[in-house]
Amino acid sequence: MQVELKRVKVLSVVLSALPVVLLIIGVIGGLFTFIFFPDPAMARRLPQIYQKNVAAGVFALAYTLATIIFLSIIALLYNLLTSLGLPGVKVVLTSSEQEPSEEKTPE
Repeated sequence: MQVELKRVKVLSVVLSALPVVLLIIGVIGGLFTFIFFPDPAMARRLPQIYQKNVAAGVFALAYTLATIIFLSIIALLYNLLTSLGLPGVKVVLTSSEQEPSEEKTPE
């Protein structure tokens, strides 16, 4: 079965599991950037553990918001371009029980 993605609901980008996944990635990135392997210049400016935790949290939130905004803009552009007549993304779905049919050329 071949399915063409004609439209992306922008609200589904914001109200789904995607922001939670991005927040988890942001927290991990913040921990590595500010706590586990801090830049020496950054470590001098953030000497206390409280400040490092706040910096990691702000990094995680900023990363999540920036990525969600970026993906929302991409979804809006995708919708605009498909409404102008460009073809959408095509996905071929097959069942695990079925083998994809092989096309035979006439001999």
